[in-house]
Amino acid sequence: MRERTHGFTTDRTVDVPCGADDSGNGYELGLELTVPAGTNAGTTGWEVDYRIGDHTASTTYPWGMVLCSTPSFDDQPCKHLAQQFGLP
Repeated sequence: MRERTHGFTTDRTVDVPCGADDSGNGYELGLELTVPAGTNAGTTGWEVDYRIGDHTASTTYPWGMVLCSTPSFDDQPCKHLAQQFGLP
């Protein structure tokens, strides 16, 4: 098992149902995002498909994000991309 930043591991599986005695009664979602050098990317949200026992569902998180290969978010290519995705 290899430790990742923020305490997540590469083989992390949440296997305790919410509400169980040993549950934190919450949820966790960890994303590791990268872009190749010289590439920019953005999104306005995330669709997450999940399974709890025999129940499968999908939910959307409207968290916008821009990943820029420029040294600063204030560089024009990055600002332009953020504007395209409606981010400040």
